[in-house]
Amino acid sequence: MIRFIFSDGIFTEVPEGSASTGAPSADALRPAAVREPERRVIERRAVRAVAFRGDKLLLIHARGPGDYKFPGGGVEPGESALEALGRELREETGHELAVPGALALRVEERRPAKESGAVFHMISDYYLCEVADGPAGRQSLDAYEESLGFEPAWVSPEEALAANEALAAGGDASPWIRREIFALRRLCGLDPAPAAATAAGSAAATAAEPARTLP
Repeated sequence: MIRFIFSDGIFTEVPEGSASTGAPSADALRPAAVREPERRVIERRAVRAVAFRGDKLLLIHARGPGDYKFPGGGVEPGESALEALGRELREETGHELAVPGALALRVEERRPAKESGAVFHMISDYYLCEVADGPAGRQSLDAYEESLGFEPAWVSPEEALAANEALAAGGDASPWIRREIFALRRLCGLDPAPAAATAAGSAAATAAEPARTLP
């Protein structure tokens, strides 16, 4: 596997065999003399759908800020990755999961949590999949998603990437936009631009083995 870490504005590849169950923080790369004390880690796991129809990708367009994100969200207690992926697709896009596929990418982020002194660790697994044919059903959005104007959209990866990069460059972007820029580039074969993917705090991405499928 190949791991990449965003830390202090630098995009770094981690040598194969580096043991870590979570994404290294920016502080972990600093000399021991200037490292901060250990902080409590709040972990959240999420699944995200990568579904194509021809050259179009199923994404969520947030009408408010104008960005694009992959459909998906947190895995609830007691859910499998497959169950969470199907539920999130249905809620956010109205489409039903038809064919689950391989784990294509893992992106890990660490940033300060809302809780004082804690670190929020987000692990996002991006799965290739197919959605059922036919028109989408009704969305089932929460209040936050409705406030952002979430709507399903079939768009080219290039169009989504251009919109997200323009928003990121302007400094007025959703908290997930750096992660989604990186995922679009890695998953859609677009030329990586490390500087554009740099985020506050740190993030790590793993190119997953293609044989791995949903549990």
